[in-house]
Amino acid sequence: MKTFTLTRSDYAQAFRHAAANMRAVAAHRRKARREAQRPAWLHALRRHAKAAATTLLFGLFWVLFQVFDPGPRAMGYVLCATASAGVTLALAYALGTAATRRQLDAQLSDDGCMLSPQSVAVGEAGIEQHTQGTFARLAWSLFQTRREDDTLLFLFYEPGICMVIPKAVLSAQEQALIVQRIPLMTPTQDEIRGRAP
Repeated sequence: MKTFTLTRSDYAQAFRHAAANMRAVAAHRRKARREAQRPAWLHALRRHAKAAATTLLFGLFWVLFQVFDPGPRAMGYVLCATASAGVTLALAYALGTAATRRQLDAQLSDDGCMLSPQSVAVGEAGIEQHTQGTFARLAWSLFQTRREDDTLLFLFYEPGICMVIPKAVLSAQEQALIVQRIPLMTPTQDEIRGRAP
């Protein structure tokens, strides 16, 4: 067993993956609930109805602006309101990100077990984790899904809680066992578009 120490940035990355994982699980549940409640023909018409409604709404606003001719002053108000809404959303996002970072820094103390040296052992029965003053043995059946990047594995045993393991501390056999036993989380639409963690 190799010893490793996770950093605050590793936990920040785990938090982003957990948030994406919870969004994906919630979206999957909503989709399953909708599909169970709606008839099949309604599913086929849904995309076309959304496109038609968007086009109709845009056309209605265009006609209203042409008929009533609000003039440049009213257009200035509209542009100002749109810009204000954009700036407000950007500030809200920045403040939310900063608050999350402060909360993470407060939760992880420098001398606590999360930032102390730890080790894992991957075997046929599951994964054993040894940290400062704690020991956990997690059977394979507890893990629901995994996410990974170039250097870290995020093994979820709850939609919002994961075990973080650097790939460098695992042997090729241990990594193969994890890949075999824990399914890879399918990417969310945000990740496909490149906006994900």
